[in-house]
Amino acid sequence: MHSRIYQIEKNEIDKEDYINETSYEHSQYCDFADYISDVDEEDYEDAVEWFKDSFSGIFKCEGRKLTLLDLTDFVEKWKGSIKQYANTIDMRSGMAMHDLNSLVNETHHRITHRIDFMGNGYPDSAGSFILELFHYNKPGDVFYIGGILDYHF
Repeated sequence: MHSRIYQIEKNEIDKEDYINETSYEHSQYCDFADYISDVDEEDYEDAVEWFKDSFSGIFKCEGRKLTLLDLTDFVEKWKGSIKQYANTIDMRSGMAMHDLNSLVNETHHRITHRIDFMGNGYPDSAGSFILELFHYNKPGDVFYIGGILDYHF
């Protein structure tokens, strides 16, 4: 299967500064992907639309500009979903962290996208991205989509 890695920043990003398939060492993505590759220019807008669909309720999206919405209702619904499914996780299992991360992603549109947020240099999970948004930002904050990579998992 394929998904995307999105570069998200607080300022607009020059195309020369977009992430590309050489932005990461194999060790930075081998835990979630077989390989990464650049998204073709003709597929870029479709990838932006996929992001918009995946993160509806979190951002107001205008092209590559993303305005953070009030996440209170979203997070409360999300927490309810997590509580509902949390009983299925055996915290003594060696897979507990994997199961927990999968659960977090499962409760929001089964997002498999990864996000390189604010130049952290690592394509993190959508769940971690959402938690960081909620914790360190406020409604009305603006972000921009930069480079987009395809990855196979």
